[in-house]
Amino acid sequence: MKILFLMIEYNETSDGLYEELVEEFIERGNEVYIVTINERKNKRKTELKEKENKKILRVRTGNIFKTNFIEKGLTTILLGYLFKKNIEKYWDNIEFDLVIQNLSLIHI
Repeated sequence: MKILFLMIEYNETSDGLYEELVEEFIERGNEVYIVTINERKNKRKTELKEKENKKILRVRTGNIFKTNFIEKGLTTILLGYLFKKNIEKYWDNIEFDLVIQNLSLIHI
């Protein structure tokens, strides 16, 4: 099964709920595709990393965290467009069986 995760933040070294869910899907033999943000303040372009059954697409976006509310608002509005554009660019030929999104902007 091909599973697409849409996330604001994804940290491979974290023991969070979604990171553990990703690892569980991989252990069960699924292909996992993750789309997450790469804020402009990191000064890195959109990048794709592939490891066995896990592919992580970090999409360059505006800043969402630790920025003013205008930039955060504009970035949030553009997020769906940027994710869709990059998914089509990198994975246009893939049909996903399941899409899971965690696009909560609550940051504790």
